Amino acid sequence: MTYRLIYVGKLPRVNRQSPSYWLRYGLQQRCLKQFGILPQRQTHRARVAVTRVLGPRERLMDEWENLRVAFKGGIDALVKGGYLVDDSPKWVSFNEPRQDTTRRHQGPRIEITITYEN
Repeated sequence: MTYRLIYVGKLPRVNRQSPSYWLRYGLQQRCLKQFGILPQRQTHRARVAVTRVLGPRERLMDEWENLRVAFKGGIDALVKGGYLVDDSPKWVSFNEPRQDTTRRHQGPRIEITITYEN
């Protein structure tokens, strides 16, 4: 089974050394509103692919670590919404994230593809 989820909106500007709890919490709440909550939680290991579609005036992020820290609230929303069992390496593996500059007219948004392993 595969889910394709889209978060429409900008990512918060966070610093990797001191990420803000409130920025992460706000992103988590916005993602939960957009993704919804599954009626039954998933119980299988998942592979997650994240693609960031840049908006018209956005710049590329330097590295995967920055994107992961900025979208941590979204990953927390996937766990809280029942899409992932946990965000630990035991239950989820992340593909190398992509940043797409060719579809700026559709951005800013984050596209998430979740594929479950049996």
